[in-house]
Amino acid sequence: VEANANRYTFVWKKSIQNHESKLNENSKTLYRDLVEEKIIPEIKEDGDSDLTIEEIDLIGSHLDKEIEDLNHSIENED
Repeated sequence: VEANANRYTFVWKKSIQNHESKLNENSKTLYRDLVEEKIIPEIKEDGDSDLTIEEIDLIGSHLDKEIEDLNHSIENED
């Protein structure tokens, strides 16, 4: 039994540092696959129908709120 409780976190940290580029490559690959397999087909399906004025207004209000939240987060970081 190992007496040092932090031993495994140290090993984990060292492993991450040594293999960071490989992990970044794998995460980018997974992201591209997700976009190609899930997001793009959904966009194509949704692209067949026209948006109503109400839907456009709703999207605009959601985007405005997200922009406001991001601006607030950026201001708090400084």
